[in-house]
Amino acid sequence: MVSGSLQLFVSMCVILVTFSNYGGALPANHLVISERQTSPDSAITLLSIERQPTAQGNRFTVRYTKNVDSLVFTVQDNLNIPREPTVTQEADGVWAASFVVPVVPSVTQWFIMRDADALFMKAIMLNNSESTPGQQTFPELPVIHFDPPREAVYRPGENVTLTLFVPSYGQGGKLIGNLQKMFYGVDLTSMKMYQDLNLEGSFTIGQPERLADRLRVGTTAHTSQHPMSGYLQFSTQVTDTGGPLVKQIQVARSLLLRPAGQSGPYPEDYLAFVDGFMQDVSSRGRELHRCTVGYECLVMCASVGGAVSDIQVREMKPDGSLEAVPSARQAPHSSSTDRAVYWKFLAREDSGDSESITTFQCQATDSRHGLAVSKLVDVMSIIVGSIDPARSNVTEEDHPMDPNLKILTYRCAVRGRPLPEVVFHGVSGQPFDVYEDLPDDVSPTGQNEAVATKVVTVDAYQLSQAIERVKDGQETSPRCEIRPRYEGQVHSYYFY
Repeated sequence: MVSGSLQLFVSMCVILVTFSNYGGALPANHLVISERQTSPDSAITLLSIERQPTAQGNRFTVRYTKNVDSLVFTVQDNLNIPREPTVTQEADGVWAASFVVPVVPSVTQWFIMRDADALFMKAIMLNNSESTPGQQTFPELPVIHFDPPREAVYRPGENVTLTLFVPSYGQGGKLIGNLQKMFYGVDLTSMKMYQDLNLEGSFTIGQPERLADRLRVGTTAHTSQHPMSGYLQFSTQVTDTGGPLVKQIQVARSLLLRPAGQSGPYPEDYLAFVDGFMQDVSSRGRELHRCTVGYECLVMCASVGGAVSDIQVREMKPDGSLEAVPSARQAPHSSSTDRAVYWKFLAREDSGDSESITTFQCQATDSRHGLAVSKLVDVMSIIVGSIDPARSNVTEEDHPMDPNLKILTYRCAVRGRPLPEVVFHGVSGQPFDVYEDLPDDVSPTGQNEAVATKVVTVDAYQLSQAIERVKDGQETSPRCEIRPRYEGQVHSYYFY
């Protein structure tokens, strides 16, 4: 019952950071490789994971080695505000990151590790559905290489060509088929920020070329037609994780793409909010999140810019006043170019205004440049669609003009917010032919309630024969069916 996509959020999380600033004159070649762009094959080597039940939930301990000075960690699920683990150094260069997570069914639990420059990321999807002790070692994970390895700088009117290398293990180099590309950044023409900038013709990815032990893929960023700045990321999913404690591992590699004269990932005086993944739009034209009544949902605002100093969220009351949100917390960050704020929303039947919408205002500031931007986010409280069998039925009437005919009125009583869509099956044509029909009418009968009706005229003898076949199990009864607009499952009510 959470808004958005957590797996996509994991990809976003790795690139909401900045690289160190680079400067200097450009050489003749339009592609710049900084002197600082030498980088290790991988910042993090995963060794093992341990699960130990506690009174508060499962304690997971991830052991690893690193070859960079600083790492950034995030514990992330779809219920709680992202948090950081406890990190300790053990013997022989081994480090341990430990954290406790409650055992909650159907909650996806991630542990995200990345270097401070956002070059490398590993995200571990944990098996948190059991409360039993366990240990496992990690398999050897793929290493994704970029050439250049850290950043690419382009002059106005020129393109950037990059090369991607991935291991060539498995028959046919199966890893290539699993690679995902994402570019998180700013379209410098419209100055709009995108979670996944995918303008037509913005990137060209070549055919993989097999080398002795790896595959090489050429990628061209068409910055001459589409100037952009931000982070190019390739990632792959590993499902053969080496044991039962880990469901999946995402391995990602990022590179900074920027125009000459811009020192960081975004223009110096730029400040903007990021649109949410899988976002819908409310009737007010705002980003819309949905939360099912009775559940507590996690909502987020993220801002990026040349220098983001703060981000806050407040609830907008019906009179226009703003109130602080007690559950609001800022996400862990290691950069001056991003801030994200999270808060929890408990959906009730009486939440929000006449459309069951509660509005929040997020505000980000850049104190260095004296900038401030705000964004309104709507959260709708959803009532899962259902059919009330006590008020759903079919009635027969004699036809006033022909005694051989019957008039049937099918009624399907539904509830939900918004009201679910209703369709009838097998009610029209010869009884009970398999047709799908829309209601003739949908009349409100109360708050978040309505009755959908369908009226048909059938042959009386054929009707009686069809009802007998239904009772004998030879034929399927006509039914009404609801299709919830957002949350919930398809439900049916059979009339005979």
